[in-house]
Amino acid sequence: MDEEQGVIGQCIDDDDVPDEWLKPKKAIRIAISGDVHITSIEREIIDTPEFQRLRFIKQLGPTYLVFPTALHSRFDHSLGTLKVADDMIRFIRENRHSKKGEFSITAVQVVLIHLYALLHDITHIPFGHTLEDELCIFDRHDNANSDRFDHFLGSRSTIGNIIINKFGRYVYDRFIKICKTNKNNINDLGMDAFIYDMISNTVCADLLDYLRRDCFFCGLNTSMDYRFLNFLYLYNSGTSKRLVIRLWKERDTHARKDLISELLRLLDNRYLLAEVVYYHHAKLIAGTMIAGAVQRYKNRINEKALWSMGDVDLVQALLNLNNVESELIESFKNRILWKCIFEFTRADVAAMKEGTIEDIFSNIKEDWYKGADNRMVVEDDLAEALLMKPGDVLIYCTDKDMNMKLAKMLVLWEKEPKELKDCDMGRTIKAKRDAICDSHRALWAVKVFINPKYSEDEERKNLIILAMEYLLEYNEKEKERKEKEYYSKLVKYIINKNSRNKGMGVSEYENITKDIVEHIVSRKNIDKRIKDIVTYVKEYLSENEERK
Repeated sequence: MDEEQGVIGQCIDDDDVPDEWLKPKKAIRIAISGDVHITSIEREIIDTPEFQRLRFIKQLGPTYLVFPTALHSRFDHSLGTLKVADDMIRFIRENRHSKKGEFSITAVQVVLIHLYALLHDITHIPFGHTLEDELCIFDRHDNANSDRFDHFLGSRSTIGNIIINKFGRYVYDRFIKICKTNKNNINDLGMDAFIYDMISNTVCADLLDYLRRDCFFCGLNTSMDYRFLNFLYLYNSGTSKRLVIRLWKERDTHARKDLISELLRLLDNRYLLAEVVYYHHAKLIAGTMIAGAVQRYKNRINEKALWSMGDVDLVQALLNLNNVESELIESFKNRILWKCIFEFTRADVAAMKEGTIEDIFSNIKEDWYKGADNRMVVEDDLAEALLMKPGDVLIYCTDKDMNMKLAKMLVLWEKEPKELKDCDMGRTIKAKRDAICDSHRALWAVKVFINPKYSEDEERKNLIILAMEYLLEYNEKEKERKEKEYYSKLVKYIINKNSRNKGMGVSEYENITKDIVEHIVSRKNIDKRIKDIVTYVKEYLSENEERK
């Protein structure tokens, strides 16, 4: 069926669709989900090289270095998400508490749900969450990366062509609009807004599948009863239709306490997975090593090269370079992990004596989370100053709002949809909910990792710690003090390691150190790159020798 013939997708009645659009043709059996039923069109999409590539991208990236059986792929997860989405459709349609408009999902909307569930991760690259979400080496895999999005789902892509030829432009355009939606413009989807909610928002098929799948393959024995799915319904605001959990018992005008407990357990399980798996210290180090290699590699390749790679392909490409990247990856491959020597936590931010916490986090976000290039400059400048190699020092920083979206799930509360975090549930329940959310936030930290061969070198370690304490200080007076302390010790280190220091008396040594530090500190509003300071110290020593 070509695009011209595909106009059947433009029917006025969204329930008037050909059988092949929804009739199952094959069952694929996978762990956790059991049989996943797919149509002939979905099978055609799955059989494309673009989709098959997902078999070679691990769902949890480098986590297998900590949990050896965490080898499941984005291919498995995509099929699992489709299964959960199908279950959610059934629960919504069978919800006996709902009125007519609250359970109505058209045939075309079912097609859109299936497509979005199946393809929600199609644009992922190897180690995608590490390289995009955690350390911002590349733009996110979603619509923020327009070139990559067009490559996988654009109208001229293999999958885009299948959708257009089989379903027509009408369905394709609606599908693309859903894919290009984000949490800030959901309501622009109108009556299709619930589809975004169902696959990508808070209590969604994506999350419900990966919670069970990740726990299973990491060997975590957690209770995952999704009984709350019985209370899903579609809330029509007049301009859009949203997916909501019926938490409020309208007839008796009170909340369903058993359902609240179910949702709090979901929040708790998500936190457990974050604490034990996603933010496990060894997993973070391994991910930072991968990111460190890719960050130094990316300037010499086109990002498009990653679009056809799996995890093993990327690791091998880095190993073949025979330089900094290959050394980092060789250590990663052999599980020789860097050591953590510094940690800056949310409690450290709260202890700052100047500025609001939000202002400080805003600076950290720009300088350290989103500032991947800035991190690499600091890493390699520190390494060079301390006679280490590029990549021997690595900095980790992630988003302060990490994994908090579950608290924003929409629930019916006193006749209106509200986010769970905003519901007045009583002191005891509120305390439990807030404690879980606070535990999530407490996982945030800026960390520094170093090559283990330097892990016993206290002088180097202390200088790196001083540098980070200075760079992460946002109180003006404290920053001035830490700046002077850090540069004094750095200059002394450089002088001591410089051959021109031989024969220098104690008084001369102290005077030279004082002169250099005062010069550096006096350079207000100038980017004081450590690399430039090393050069300046060496030039100063050379000139001092000539004056003698």
